[in-house]
Amino acid sequence: MCVQSQNSSIFELEYIVRTKVAAIVLEAKGIWGDYLKSFCTPEIRFDIKSRNIWGEATPEKHLIRFNMAALKSDPGKFCQITVVHEMAHLITHQLYGPRTKPHGKEWKMVMVLLGAKPDRCYDFPDAHKYMKLKPRKKVSKSYVYVCSCRTHHISAVLHNRYLRGIRYHCRFCGGDIKPYKER
Repeated sequence: MCVQSQNSSIFELEYIVRTKVAAIVLEAKGIWGDYLKSFCTPEIRFDIKSRNIWGEATPEKHLIRFNMAALKSDPGKFCQITVVHEMAHLITHQLYGPRTKPHGKEWKMVMVLLGAKPDRCYDFPDAHKYMKLKPRKKVSKSYVYVCSCRTHHISAVLHNRYLRGIRYHCRFCGGDIKPYKER
């Protein structure tokens, strides 16, 4: 049961996801029978605030966390893709144990048997509309370095490499580039 309406309340959306999770548990028990005898509905939270994580399964805690903004952006697609994706992680852990790769062949097989496409990443292009996060501002600090012919502005990455012993040379004069020391 997945509703396509983007105007649903938070409680309705949570109910839809919880219902889908319960349906997947029943479906999985029907497919794998005794192997999932003790498998039950996991704890479900809606507390992910990240821009690019839609769901997260923690099999050791029998827990699934979801991103409410992604759910609001497209509830139908979210139920069909993300909920199944995360439940497949829990099922794979129950069937094959903790040493399986998160998106390995066992997980892919579980996804296919649950009727989903075994992809790692999905896109919810309108999810940003529902996020209360401020847009990211890339702030890159630059460091002033000098050689014999000019001043260079070095990124934090190159500066840290310099501090670890990597040396750089100027493209123009071939001289060593060193940190500028104010007097």
